[in-house]
Amino acid sequence: MHLKRFKVENFRSVSDSGWIDSDTVTTLVGVNEAGKSNILLALWKLNPATGGQINKLEDMPRSKYSEWRDQEKPPTFITCQFELINPELIQKIIELSGCAEEDIKIAEVTR
Repeated sequence: MHLKRFKVENFRSVSDSGWIDSDTVTTLVGVNEAGKSNILLALWKLNPATGGQINKLEDMPRSKYSEWRDQEKPPTFITCQFELINPELIQKIIELSGCAEEDIKIAEVTR
């Protein structure tokens, strides 16, 4: 799979990053305290090698914490779209879902 684009919403200081296109090399540019590190942290927390648990107190926006802290299912904070390029993975998805191959071009993953 190849990450095509992602967006971060309601994660720490980032209310909505909008879609960020991703390529072989992607650069985030902005002034200090603009939220670049929080965008990368959210992306890392999508599938961390170790740790990466969501800590509501640290990861929710401060202004929304009291409203969202007791929700059974917290809101989505990262959405990623991956282009499927592995033929074996595409075949497994076709088998599991029953979708046609032309319908399986992009996989969307959220957390």
